[in-house]
Amino acid sequence: MKMEIDDENPIPLHMDLLSYPGTVDFPQHVRIPEKLVSEGTGTDFSSAVRQNKHFSRQYAHTYFIRLSSIRPILADKIRKGWPEVVLKKISGLCESSTTNIGPTSPRKMYNSPKKYSLSPRKLASSGRKDDEHGQHIALHEDVTVAIIGTVFKQQPDKPSILQELGEEIQLTDRTTKESYISEKDVLLLEDETTRVRLIPTSTSGISINGLVNGLVFGVKGRPTIDGRFEVFDVFWPTPSPSVWPDKKYSERSEIVFVSGLQFGSDTENSLELGLLFEHLQGFAGSSFEQENIIRKRTRVFFLGNSIHSETGNEKYKATAANSKKLDRMISCLAQTMEVFVIPGKEDPIEAMYPQPPLHKCLFPLSIQYSTFHLLSNPSRVQIPLSSKTENDPPSLDLILTDGEPIRDAMKFSDVKSSLEMGRRFMEWGHLCPTAPDTMPLHPGFEDDPFIIKDKLPNFFFIGNQKEFGSVEWNGTKVISVPRFAVSNTVVVITKDFRAQTVEFNLTL
Repeated sequence: MKMEIDDENPIPLHMDLLSYPGTVDFPQHVRIPEKLVSEGTGTDFSSAVRQNKHFSRQYAHTYFIRLSSIRPILADKIRKGWPEVVLKKISGLCESSTTNIGPTSPRKMYNSPKKYSLSPRKLASSGRKDDEHGQHIALHEDVTVAIIGTVFKQQPDKPSILQELGEEIQLTDRTTKESYISEKDVLLLEDETTRVRLIPTSTSGISINGLVNGLVFGVKGRPTIDGRFEVFDVFWPTPSPSVWPDKKYSERSEIVFVSGLQFGSDTENSLELGLLFEHLQGFAGSSFEQENIIRKRTRVFFLGNSIHSETGNEKYKATAANSKKLDRMISCLAQTMEVFVIPGKEDPIEAMYPQPPLHKCLFPLSIQYSTFHLLSNPSRVQIPLSSKTENDPPSLDLILTDGEPIRDAMKFSDVKSSLEMGRRFMEWGHLCPTAPDTMPLHPGFEDDPFIIKDKLPNFFFIGNQKEFGSVEWNGTKVISVPRFAVSNTVVVITKDFRAQTVEFNLTL
């Protein structure tokens, strides 16, 4: 079928968005067998959110869902790891300091058994103090117990809506901070009943500045005389270690990871960008490099911030032009290799996490190929490795993110390395713990899509970072992918699952 091309509009006329998609036989010289095409295999983190949007619900529902989903996992670990410790809810440790005031006290109303607690007057005379929530630890609870809850950090420097309103009317300074931790931060643990202040000990393995809001974990400790909880040890809902496929099934293929193209921005390096796409298509390098190195690179992932988007009536046209140029270049890649694209914060996409895949209308040429996949942010993808096995072929398990949840969590902790924060995400078993506190999140979903279930992935890729890095923990390799617009560097996973970098640098 002959395609008609308009000089001013490089998109074939029959592919116009207002017309029915055409049936064109595109030449596909794909480097990988058809059986290995992933067909979009993976987890769309945003699908459940798009199907169940309940904007009438408060974000308290989000924390309740997260706690109720993770609590059974932690309860099982506590029973096996601390068999001598009794698991209680936080309300089992505390009771209101007003339970014995007046004839209508809750104890008399519900005829509950008497507990050996102290009234406010006796509490003061005994040297025990109420905490800031008007609660104190009952005397008969001063034993080693375990509790499960959600981390809440009181941080005076943390941004809030009241501060933003104050900034709008110029009551406070608009200074943006890189870190919001301070010596005034307080660590609390709360469940659906109440909350208690945590005091980590030197053997607990945690610190106030090392944690962020929204984490769910179990702690073992002892209530103190002043109404706090002294932490001796912790349990995280860490999934089981990663299971790696046998390297003999890799069929000598390699995977390329690119992030932060910023196509159309002022920081875009046109020459290096062109060299990157020529390299991926096999047009760059010597004949030996093309046959023995480039030919093995059968898949490429773009990890967010690929299109430079601008706001404003006239600037929208620039965004459309940028996406059209990128679509033309990616469609050429899709003819010879498998292409995966996830959105990022700076892409033309909604801000709430998890972000849905970029719309197909942005890629009218690339979407025609079965080797082109649009993924959500974050995404979990299974990459088949071998075509020699008919049933259940071995695959690589990847979790991909544009890196924004990592950067947000680092603002509220003392962690300075994105690799270390990525490792902690694996240990914590959650991909976006600071949502919805400081990360925009869809409200009202019925299941927390960010919980890492079953087992850890083989790779956890963090896009749009300052530099390349790699660390392995519990069988998972955490990889930071640098921004291409700044570093001109991509990451390649070799046939033996090692990570290496390729830099595209032109010296004129």
